[in-house]
Amino acid sequence: MNEKMILGENMTTKEKILHAALTLFSERGYDGVGVDELAMHAGVKGPAIYYHFKGKDAILEGIVTIIEDYYDDNFGNPQNITHFPKSAEELIETSFSRIMFTIHDPMIKKARKLIVTEQYRNERLSRLATKHFITGLEGLYKVIFEHMIEAKIIAPYDSGMLAIEFTAPITHMIHRIDREPHNENEQLEIIRKFMEHFVKVYGIS
Repeated sequence: MNEKMILGENMTTKEKILHAALTLFSERGYDGVGVDELAMHAGVKGPAIYYHFKGKDAILEGIVTIIEDYYDDNFGNPQNITHFPKSAEELIETSFSRIMFTIHDPMIKKARKLIVTEQYRNERLSRLATKHFITGLEGLYKVIFEHMIEAKIIAPYDSGMLAIEFTAPITHMIHRIDREPHNENEQLEIIRKFMEHFVKVYGIS
């Protein structure tokens, strides 16, 4: 993922348009933003939009590609895990770090809001929602738990079921933080307690 798009600095005209569109679409939805407003927010003239994109749909498709690349760069995938937790405590800490990144990274926050609001009108965003809210996380933690079971850190239960049990409540609470940011600290405390409960139940002492 291009660092310029994350920071909003030294961008090309096309990147400025995509950056502005992600911000506006995540705040007001795809249908709530006009091309003229998008151009003004991007700091470009209206014709520049159509020089780089055929229209709003093409801009949205460009944003989806950016989101997919950014998620892959920062969360990886089950086939490319470079480090496995060596203890139940490390599972908690690495997972909590991933959660904090998910909650606070500006690009991820905007992407998540856009995915939630537009997943029913855009097939790629719908697939992205399923991947990054459900199947991607489950697949990632399935592999992690397989490794931890083999290392005798986690009890030998079905790794797929463990992954669902671990990720589903956390995903639910992250979405709640999005809706109720004033309750973030309370929800983070619940998430940590949940993970501690999980390793107490399934960990091998």
